[in-house]
Amino acid sequence: MRDIFLRLDSMLASRSKRERVAIFCLPLLLCVGAVFAWILPPIDAAFEEATLKLEAQKSIAQMLDIPQNSIYDAQIAELEHKNALLNLLRQKSITNATLAKKLGTFSNNIQIKDAHLSLVALGDVEVLEDLLEEIEENHFVFIENLAISAPFASNLEIKLDVLNFGHRMRK
Repeated sequence: MRDIFLRLDSMLASRSKRERVAIFCLPLLLCVGAVFAWILPPIDAAFEEATLKLEAQKSIAQMLDIPQNSIYDAQIAELEHKNALLNLLRQKSITNATLAKKLGTFSNNIQIKDAHLSLVALGDVEVLEDLLEEIEENHFVFIENLAISAPFASNLEIKLDVLNFGHRMRK
């Protein structure tokens, strides 16, 4: 065994660098080639099977007169449903001017800035309840700040900041 390694070593020592690289690369290339020869036929068979299956589906669809774009019908239906839902939400939303008109019965001092409304109302607890009910009836309208003070024993001073997301939907 030792003689074999000595002869192999002397043979490699007598060769040029290019020949030594070729001798080491040849077994690696043979192994890689064997792996590809083992893997590629199943890949080709799977590809041929898939193409035959697709051709069969197309021929059956032509025989049954099924349109080829039926795969998009579900997406189209979903987009139409979302569009109808968005239109419904847009109809339920309210602009700042309309909201200010509704809340104008409670206060004469309403300030509008973008989607925000600020108002000050004077009244008793029933006025506060009516004001909150009016705000709750509207979709996409939220109370940001609410401050209630009682400067007089009979009346409440209600400071209210309202955020109207429906105003942005109407634009």
